[in-house]
Amino acid sequence: MIGAVAGGVTNIITGITNPIQFALSRLGIDSAITLGFSLLNIAGIFIWFFQTTTDKEIAYTLETMGVNHKVAYIFISTLKMIEELEKNSKTIMDSQRARGVEMEDNVITRAKAFIPSIILLILGAITNTEERVLTLECKGFSVETIKTHIFTVKKSGKEKIVNASAVLITIIIIAGRVYLWIK
Repeated sequence: MIGAVAGGVTNIITGITNPIQFALSRLGIDSAITLGFSLLNIAGIFIWFFQTTTDKEIAYTLETMGVNHKVAYIFISTLKMIEELEKNSKTIMDSQRARGVEMEDNVITRAKAFIPSIILLILGAITNTEERVLTLECKGFSVETIKTHIFTVKKSGKEKIVNASAVLITIIIIAGRVYLWIK
């Protein structure tokens, strides 16, 4: 459904920008549906993963897989930074509204109000990053020793079954696609 809507929107945009080439075709609609569902699948996988897995689990698993602890920290801090920036931007926008800054008018007025807000957000992020670096250095983050973990991921034993099932389903899908392609 969403893929069809995306395909329709794509065709409408093409029709508006270049009315000579505007035409609905089965190939265009099929392509739009395929692309739409592919994007939904990829986005769904990422959303599902990050909704069901905590930052601690991701960091611990990355480190047990042999990834350098600095790389694992950078990955996790990036995820946390996105949440922090979102929270800070809402706070800044609310404070700007409380001061009486127009944020709901036309595009030019919004842009004039948006630029100072972005500057505040960037300066706050830089300050937080400097504080985080100092905190990590005080905790001995860069010391080259064996790292210990307070948190561990406990495996239930069902991971092997799920992994084997995922591999089997992938093989079946690939074999089916090859069969349909040859046929």
